[in-house]
Amino acid sequence: MAAFPEDFEIDISRLIMLWVAEGFLKPCNKFKCLEDVGKVYLEDLVNRNLILVSKKGPDGKLVAVGIHDLLRKICITKAEEEGFLHHFSSKTNVCHDAIENPKRRLGAHCTETFQELHTQDSSLRSIFSERGLFSQLSLKFRRLRILNSPKVTWWNLPVVISTFVNLRYISVSLDDNMPCLNEFLASLSKLPNLETIITDVTYCEGLQVPNEILRMPKLRHLIMSHPRCLSDPSVIGIINTSDLRTLERVIGFFFTEDVIKILVNLKKLTVVVDHYGDNWDDLNLDNVFHLQNLEELRVSRDIKVLEIVDNDINRESEWTTIEDQFLRLKYFCSSLDYWVKWEVEKEHLPSLESLILVYVKLIDAISSGIGEIDSLQLIELQDCRGSLVNSARRIQEQQHENGNVAFQVNVVEYVYTND
Repeated sequence: MAAFPEDFEIDISRLIMLWVAEGFLKPCNKFKCLEDVGKVYLEDLVNRNLILVSKKGPDGKLVAVGIHDLLRKICITKAEEEGFLHHFSSKTNVCHDAIENPKRRLGAHCTETFQELHTQDSSLRSIFSERGLFSQLSLKFRRLRILNSPKVTWWNLPVVISTFVNLRYISVSLDDNMPCLNEFLASLSKLPNLETIITDVTYCEGLQVPNEILRMPKLRHLIMSHPRCLSDPSVIGIINTSDLRTLERVIGFFFTEDVIKILVNLKKLTVVVDHYGDNWDDLNLDNVFHLQNLEELRVSRDIKVLEIVDNDINRESEWTTIEDQFLRLKYFCSSLDYWVKWEVEKEHLPSLESLILVYVKLIDAISSGIGEIDSLQLIELQDCRGSLVNSARRIQEQQHENGNVAFQVNVVEYVYTND
């Protein structure tokens, strides 16, 4: 916790990824997935009021945390005493000897006007820094496991990064002066121990993710801020099951049987449908239920307002779920605004906790089977018609009568009131 800036909102999924990369977490009999172990530890810290909850998602789950200023100072002091991490910021009186020998971890949070650092410590394991602290990344950082830098201007990053064979976690935001993203990703694909890749690049839209990325033996999380094209693993000759758990913001992703077999370990998937070429039917969404480990799925179409009339998505459609398809699904969010019928039975979504519907304008009511799901905690309706809202209210009454007093219905600016 001492590595983060003051008053910083810490995303819990990325925090746990960092714990995994540091080797702090070990599998146990109950949870073999390290990310699940991390969630247990995090919940324990929250329950003991050592970490503060700063944000929850629409499903009520923990999204981000923070830490009290006083406790953060204690963490920083303890980290220094134990040689765990050297922390400094613009407010800190920096000891140059400490910078020259920053121990195993370096947490640097300074303004851009702050003096550049010149550390050459070859034992450095983790860097948490901001823009302006290094003009280039030293070749001596061969033991580096974690590189977490929100803004990077290191001109030599794509060249040097391929030599950091111990790197497990990288989260960087590249500006327009940096080399091409594909060159950077191709360099990352050479790292045998890399588990997490988080990139934020605002240029070169629609680039292809290098095929080598999918061949990385230990990659568990690939998160991109802007959509990138992803090749079909089976087409490029990949036959072994991937260890990918998180895959966010990919274009050209189709749920074919071959893809599902390779990416069967996915827990979180975000797919962006190309609004010029892709057709919903071509996605093969019926195969989604084969992803038995999937916990969160987002399929969206990136549409600019002025282009809505040019998109061939104004076809009425129906969906009838069947038993044994989504046994572990907890969170469902849909913005498919041309659904006219959605039939669901209690047995089809037995683990559902949150249902979020956005701009659903043709369905008259939420299926009564939804209201019979015992695990349901939340229904949220955004810009939906009045009859849909009324059906949600009836489900709320039903849930409360059955003793589920925690169940909630949230309505956000719905516009259809006369049906």
